[in-house]
Amino acid sequence: DEGVILAEDLAANGGIASLVAGMASREFWLPIIATARSVEPRRVVEAVRAGVLDYLATPLDPARLQEALARADAEAQIHLHVHRQAVEAR
Repeated sequence: DEGVILAEDLAANGGIASLVAGMASREFWLPIIATARSVEPRRVVEAVRAGVLDYLATPLDPARLQEALARADAEAQIHLHVHRQAVEAR
């Protein structure tokens, strides 16, 4: 699979941790960049612990978004490489 998920971190919906858990239960992975109108350190820590690669304030700054997308792409390449090695080792 290819792509990046750009998702708003809404506590009322279980937050980003809920999204990550749902993806994991389906054995599905894509890099996630979380966003929020008000960036709260506690929410950022929870999201990063859940597996989010970046956390950006909205409205999005185009330069920061480009940087986050580049990091997410690099992380996706590493994840894909590790996954392929695991499959080959079987």
